[in-house]
Amino acid sequence: LTVSATWGTQSRSANVLVVVTPITEEMISASVALRLSIVLPDDFLSRHYDDFVGAIAGVLNVAVNKVFVLSIQKAAAVRRKVDVVFAVQSNQSSFFPSELLRSEVFL
Repeated sequence: LTVSATWGTQSRSANVLVVVTPITEEMISASVALRLSIVLPDDFLSRHYDDFVGAIAGVLNVAVNKVFVLSIQKAAAVRRKVDVVFAVQSNQSSFFPSELLRSEVFL
C-alpha cells in the first residue's frame, strides 16, 4: 500500500504494510491496562512502541510478535499520560492470564 501526505508545496509518499490481527475474546479477557506518564499517544506510537513491546516480551521471555497491543488512548482528564491495553501470548499458544501480567509487569 502506498500512502502520501502533502504539506503546502511539500509532498511525500511511502510504502506501508498494514497487518490486521483479529482481537479475540481470549485476548480481551487476558489483557491489562498500563498507564504511562509524560507521553501522548502519538509519541508512544512513533517513539516508544517498539521499546514497549520489546520490554514486555523480554520480561515474559516471549517473541515480540506474541505481544498484542489492543488499545492506545490518551488518559481521560489527565495531561500527558497514555493508557496502553495489551495481552501476551505464551509459547504454548494460550494467553498469559491478566493476573500473571500484573505480577510480572507491574513490579
